Amino acid sequence: MTADPALIQRIIHKHVHDVRNSINCLDLQAVLLEEQGTDPEVAATLTGIRAELTGFDAATEAANSSCPTKKIQTPHPTTGGREAHKHHSARDRFNH
Repeated sequence: MTADPALIQRIIHKHVHDVRNSINCLDLQAVLLEEQGTDPEVAATLTGIRAELTGFDAATEAANSSCPTKKIQTPHPTTGGREAHKHHSARDRFNH
């Protein structure tokens, strides 16, 4: 039995969408914590967490882009649905 490529694509895109939503949520929470005026050690930890989230976001985008069939557009979590090549932070979205 051969797997249906369209079904595989839908499954991949659904999971990419779900993961990117979670990444966006975590990034926004880190921004909100940063804005609380945390001490330098906590701020450094939050910066590291946000860097890891950026890496996860890039990995999910790569998985999304690797689908051989027509792409289903999913909102980019770090751009809030704006053009994907403009990487705006959660802080930018929160303040607009």
